[in-house]
Amino acid sequence: LYQVLLNPVSNAVKFTQQGEAVVEICRLQRWDDIPPGHRPNYVTKGGPPPAASSYLLVRVRDTGIGIPPEVLPSLFQAYVQANAHVQRKYGGTGLGLAISKKIIESLGGSIWVESVPAQGTTFSFCWPSRRVDGHSPAREPAVEAGRSANHRQATPGQAEKILIIENGTANRAYLQAEVQRMQFAPMAYANPQEALAWLARNQVRAAIIDDRVNDPDGVARQIRQISGNALLPLILLTPINAERSQLADIPPPSRRIYKPIKLEAIQQSLNQLIRQEPSVPTQPVPRPAPAVTPKLGESYPTQILLADDNPINLQVGLNLLRRIGCSADTASDGQEVLNTLSQKRYDILLLDIQMPLMDGFAVAQRIRQQEREAKQAGNGEPKFPLVIIAITANVMRGDSERMMAVGMNDYLAKPVDSRAFDTTLTRWIRHVHMARSMVNTRGVQPRAEEALHSMPGTTANGACAHPNTLERGADREPPVNLTQFRKIAGTSEAEVRSLRELFLDRTSDLMRQLKQALADGNTGEAKRLAHKGSGSSGTCGMPPLAGLLRDTERLSEAGQLADARLAFESAQCEFEQVREFLQKVI
Repeated sequence: LYQVLLNPVSNAVKFTQQGEAVVEICRLQRWDDIPPGHRPNYVTKGGPPPAASSYLLVRVRDTGIGIPPEVLPSLFQAYVQANAHVQRKYGGTGLGLAISKKIIESLGGSIWVESVPAQGTTFSFCWPSRRVDGHSPAREPAVEAGRSANHRQATPGQAEKILIIENGTANRAYLQAEVQRMQFAPMAYANPQEALAWLARNQVRAAIIDDRVNDPDGVARQIRQISGNALLPLILLTPINAERSQLADIPPPSRRIYKPIKLEAIQQSLNQLIRQEPSVPTQPVPRPAPAVTPKLGESYPTQILLADDNPINLQVGLNLLRRIGCSADTASDGQEVLNTLSQKRYDILLLDIQMPLMDGFAVAQRIRQQEREAKQAGNGEPKFPLVIIAITANVMRGDSERMMAVGMNDYLAKPVDSRAFDTTLTRWIRHVHMARSMVNTRGVQPRAEEALHSMPGTTANGACAHPNTLERGADREPPVNLTQFRKIAGTSEAEVRSLRELFLDRTSDLMRQLKQALADGNTGEAKRLAHKGSGSSGTCGMPPLAGLLRDTERLSEAGQLADARLAFESAQCEFEQVREFLQKVI
């Protein structure tokens, strides 16, 4: 189910530039509660399950670009995407929904989609589930984020009122539910002027304000002025990537909560501001001690951008980052990297060297040029340079010098070794936070730059300079290093199977394209495809296949088509052995 939920949630975030992406979960106790036309097919079991069964219904709703009506009937078929422009801009293989459909149907469930172009998309899936708590209401709905009413019925009695001004429909409904759960009466509005008009006739105990409303500090002042209470407690809701210089400065008593909003943050802020409870619980909840040390990402929150045009490599990179407690945004080509960096500040860029539209060398060169121009302009707060870590399948003589020349700080060689990855990321994440501390405490930009660029071992540091592992071993060795494959896939069998299906489907398509490119004599395209395949197969622990595809790449680059075709035929045979092995043992 992790894979099923991951795909529509990732798509919702990817395709929604404005508005919101919402996940709603509810339990249905009756067969009739499932929307007609989308009920799971139980024909082979003699009809619907017993009435006592319950069902879980999940909706993933966004306000993104939507899906054209003509694409909807075939959307759950393999390799189907909205259009070629979407594939070029956003990447992806078109396999995720097909895999999700298979998983849900194997559980006796169903999955469907509703969409309106330019308005948004809702993916829903439902499957039978057994109750474990003995509770059996007719229906347990999730937070009804789509309600059009401005506010719910207040808590009965004399509950103190909390004013909520939040433009986002889902966040507004979530806040209403949590405030009401704390025995307050929520009064929620999307429009600040409507909220102020209501406030003129009512009294409130506190107010929660979305920091994205027009003039949030002005709204806060008006709330305190109209209420007649200059010390009215205020809570501001702020996007996690908001620029500090643009944040409203609200006098105390006030608190700031960063989105995405968490229940604990709401409870703690209201308790501290209204009920005067201490900020540290008197009886802390015991937590099991970590086996070794806390995850790096928890100790050093870091903004990371991962760039690679191969979805297999992106998934592997995200898995490796998750192992050390980090997450990342992703980009699938050089231009998308630059566009993403212009919209959000990042600390570290993991950059594949060979990408479409603009390769890694050109991207790094452009980034450093923009940093120099910003420094010469002398405007804005002191900043430190972005750390750029190259990821490359071919580390040849002179490459390290070229990486240094364009301003890269370090590199990782494909196939990426998990230990080298952990070592490199740990070193740079800690160094970024040291430089950030220097900027924040002293405001001295040159010292921060010096700290980053004087890092011992920059670029050719040896952390990834491990021996070539792509040579074929003895005949008895399997075509896949299963230990490495499982290590990069994740911790669960579902994640391992998901990576297996993604690799086999994607590489099958790549091999077909490579065969056609060689047949057409298109050496440039053949080189690109062979390089892409060697990188992903090496990362997934398939040294023989990676080596043969690397031979195909080099021969294509040299224009030796006949030899390149022979190398490809060997690679094709090796890939069939990989397919047979993975399908047999996983």
